[in-house]
Amino acid sequence: IIGYEALLLVTLACAGGQCIRAHRLILSIYSDYFRQLLTKCSNPEPTILLPDVELHDLEILITF
Repeated sequence: IIGYEALLLVTLACAGGQCIRAHRLILSIYSDYFRQLLTKCSNPEPTILLPDVELHDLEILITF
């Protein structure tokens, strides 16, 4: 899914201002936190700020 930009509908911004694009459906399936957050969000392509998460850690979580 990472290679299909049209399906990547969420930007995750982490420490240092770096960003990773992710699929909101996948985040919602595997995380109650993201499911609650994204179902309440009316923005079709939101940016979620994760200032305490380092890019390396976020990459590991996203590429599980």
